[in-house]
Amino acid sequence: MDNYSLYSLIMVGPLNIGWSNTFSFNEDMGLQLNINFGFILVVGYDFNAVYLINPGLKFRFNSFAVGLDIAIINGNNLSAQNHSLFTLVGLTVGGKF
Repeated sequence: MDNYSLYSLIMVGPLNIGWSNTFSFNEDMGLQLNINFGFILVVGYDFNAVYLINPGLKFRFNSFAVGLDIAIINGNNLSAQNHSLFTLVGLTVGGKF
């Protein structure tokens, strides 16, 4: 039996700073690297102000993009279990229209 449970969080980050850079391999392909830092408000089991580090990597081909997005969230009492650190990993898919 594990100590994990499912719950939802709403995260709002109205102001973050970051860096983004795109490397072009040729006319059709490129790589985008970015990272954001800042404070966010988390609403879930309770209400907290925590900080976020959010690196991302995207591969671009013409107007299509696929990438990996990681959110590292640190703060006190982020859940009912009093975790202080969360790492969320997401796959991003998109395109320009």
